[in-house]
Formats: sequence, C-alpha cells, structure tokens
Amino acid sequence: MHLTIVNIIIQQVHFDPFSIPSTARIVKKCPSGKAEWNLASSAKNCTSYQLGVTFVYHCLINEFANATVEVCARRVNVLCKNCDAWR
Repeated sequence: MHLTIVNIIIQQVHFDPFSIPSTARIVKKCPSGKAEWNLASSAKNCTSYQLGVTFVYHCLINEFANATVEVCARRVNVLCKNCDAWR
C-alpha cells in the first residue's frame, strides 16, 4: 500500500501541495479490506481533480492517534516500515 505524507492538522487545514485540503474529512474508521477501500475511493472520487497531477484516496490516523482522516492526495511511496499520520 502506498501512503502519502501530507501536512494536515485536524483542527485547522493548511494548504499543502500534496493534498486537496477541501477533501479532508474525519471518518469513524478507515476501510478494512480491498472491497471497502475501493468503495471509499470511488465515493471520494479523487481522480476527478484535474490539477496537473493524479490524486488518490488516502485514509490515515491523525498525528494524535485519536481520529482517522480521509483525503485526496498525491501518491507518494513511503520507504520505511512505519505508517504515516496526518500532520
């Protein structure tokens, strides 16, 4: 799975060139399997944003590990074994 490093704080969304802040939304949980992931990704419709790069669906915990956030963001490979968090 590819995760994206972005700069979103749950209380206040800042502009980030790697994400579309207006798509950030707190959700109860992230999808738990491929079928749920595909359904959530289709509902978010991140590929419809035509900004010169391709945006994809992401769902991660926030930096405080007390909420999950879904957002449309660029695809970026994380080259470590740790999952990223929204910052």
